[in-house]
Amino acid sequence: MKSPLLLGIDVGTSAIKVQVIDSSGSTRVETSRACAYLQVPDNGSEFRPDDIWRLTMEAIEEALNALEDRQSIVAMACAGVGECGVLVDANGSVCCDSLAWYDPRPVRQMAELIDRYGPQDLVRQSGLCMSPLAGLCKLMWMRDHHPEALGRACYWLHMSDFIAYRLSGIAATDFSLAGRTLLLDLHRQCWDLARMRDLGLPDHLMPPIADNGTTIGTLRPQVAAQFGLSSTCAVAIGGHDHLIGALACGLFSGNALMDSMGTAEAILLPVANPIDDQRCARWGVEQGMLRLAGEPLFFLAAGLNAAGASINWFRQELANNQDFEGLSAHAVQVPVGSNGVLFLPYLRGMSPPHSTGGCHGTFMNIGTHIGHAQMFRAVLEGLACDARKMADCLIDLANLEKLPERILVSGGLSQNKLFIDVKASVYERPLDVVVSPHSVSLGAALLAGLSAGIFPSWREAVDRAGASTETFSLNNQQASLYQTLFHERYLPTANGLHALVGAAVIA
Repeated sequence: MKSPLLLGIDVGTSAIKVQVIDSSGSTRVETSRACAYLQVPDNGSEFRPDDIWRLTMEAIEEALNALEDRQSIVAMACAGVGECGVLVDANGSVCCDSLAWYDPRPVRQMAELIDRYGPQDLVRQSGLCMSPLAGLCKLMWMRDHHPEALGRACYWLHMSDFIAYRLSGIAATDFSLAGRTLLLDLHRQCWDLARMRDLGLPDHLMPPIADNGTTIGTLRPQVAAQFGLSSTCAVAIGGHDHLIGALACGLFSGNALMDSMGTAEAILLPVANPIDDQRCARWGVEQGMLRLAGEPLFFLAAGLNAAGASINWFRQELANNQDFEGLSAHAVQVPVGSNGVLFLPYLRGMSPPHSTGGCHGTFMNIGTHIGHAQMFRAVLEGLACDARKMADCLIDLANLEKLPERILVSGGLSQNKLFIDVKASVYERPLDVVVSPHSVSLGAALLAGLSAGIFPSWREAVDRAGASTETFSLNNQQASLYQTLFHERYLPTANGLHALVGAAVIA
């Protein structure tokens, strides 16, 4: 009998990735498709869900075509971005285009929530900071701008849940994505449907919440026929991309902190229970959970919306589209501190503990003697310093004395040696770098295996087939220089910028 295979899908901001693994975690095939957003008036960004579905189908088909034994696929699951919801009607048709997770337009709707409930109520209940990006604000924006679409909608599904719905015909979500809406009661672990009704939103829009790795159904007959797969192939609940990737990397298996680097960056720290601390809301630190086989896994999270986005912006706008490795080859010749150039990576808002929206990306100390190499190294140093700043916030809130000894780093950016060298020095820790850049699709595949009974528990799934890591050692002499840069230059400058844009400096 052939070994069972598992298929994981990652619906990301810029690409859709598909990975097929066997029960040992060995990758059989990986495929991807680039996806693009639509730039719309008022600084808005939207996705066409039917295009995302088509591209996902193409990526799956390409992966299956590379297999000799496609019938061995026994289960699949999908993870993806948060705060990007799809309105679908009773026939499964898309009602309108979807706001991208980073679309800032629902500002007036966020103000309405604050006026109705105050700045703390929803944050304490949901663990999610008040933001126009939250799913509830987007639903209210649809209420105000597309009432006809909202009126005929049967469900509002996160993008990865939409893919699972199209695969199986069953609507469901998980706690990590539900936690991106402001509508999850983190303490009671259920939807706050009364709040929806109070805001004039139909409460039937929110799908049932299930544990990660739960089987929601099997492939619809027409989908199974199109792919040449068994109609018994299970479709399982995935989750929020950063969290599912972190699960695969072993974040929840022991004392560790995770730095997940993509278009956006997320710093994740597991905690035993939700934390009741008003600084979470003030600082922009969020809380959430996964739940596997009834076991809640809580975490604190801090995020920067423009991590990889800062690098791509620099490449496209200031470096004539030179690639990352080419820029790094020049930047590695620049000394620590980038000849005095400092970069604050706030192209899409500031990061904790500076809870401020708006675009405040900043280069400092630019002169006629400064070129691309110094500026690019400053971008990497600024991103590394900002990650350390966010990590220190989480350690403070969790009442820990210091950073965990183990720091996991994942995402495509983690494969760049210069960037990881800088990050290790700023963290003052060796880094366990995830070897595969596709930990999210791997995590989704592990959840598919949990659904199919290939793994008896999530811990065994991670131990047996989780992402492998390589330890990047610490350069102690360089680390000392970077501690000076971080404490004496970066932190005071970030505090100063925060004060300059009209917010109180966090002590």
